[in-house]
Amino acid sequence: MRRPTLFYIPLSPPARTALITAKEIGLDLEVKIVDMFSGEHKSEKYRKINPLAKVPALSDDDVYVWDSHAIAIYLVERYATDDILYPKDILMRTKVNQMLFFEATILFQRLYDTVVPIYQQKRKELTQENINSVHDAYELLDGFFQEDQKYFCGSHMTIADISIWCTLLSLRFLVPIDEHKYGKLEKWLKLMKTRPTYELNQNGANQHYGFIKACMEGKAFVPAPRTSN
Repeated sequence: MRRPTLFYIPLSPPARTALITAKEIGLDLEVKIVDMFSGEHKSEKYRKINPLAKVPALSDDDVYVWDSHAIAIYLVERYATDDILYPKDILMRTKVNQMLFFEATILFQRLYDTVVPIYQQKRKELTQENINSVHDAYELLDGFFQEDQKYFCGSHMTIADISIWCTLLSLRFLVPIDEHKYGKLEKWLKLMKTRPTYELNQNGANQHYGFIKACMEGKAFVPAPRTSN
């Protein structure tokens, strides 16, 4: 049986969400690096896999899945041996879905609105509006934690935590998280740092920030070597 193939680039928080989900459930994926710097993602061949011409995308025999949230759900539903990362209980699943939608429409959108002008308009610094909107998202995230709540949806990590984590590790380079102002969020980040997938996530975030910084400084960015596993 062929392994599912994940089309991936380490700089991308959504792509890291998909890969980390696979690793957390012990799934052995084939990982193919998409050379976005040469425009591979815009090729006709890749668009057949992901018509949005973005990463990540998943190929599993004759099934193609795009969007990191959809990929994470698919992987857990099809391959996980339990439902901890995406509970079958309707109330717990609703909580996870809420946080996934928050990440997609609020948190990741803050990152997108901040970095796209840097990429496309060669902006050299963040606007105060960008900074304020990110802090608004941090405040909301911090407020989601109830007393003695370890993760965003309760006592166990879910794919919502993974998705938020990947975006935050990139976003906090641009707008640091004040541990005194957002103490519960910082405590959660320290807990996530104990995950076996931490280095994978942090290394990708480091590459992402290196690219952002190079764009802000008008320097050429040299991507990491193309690899697959």
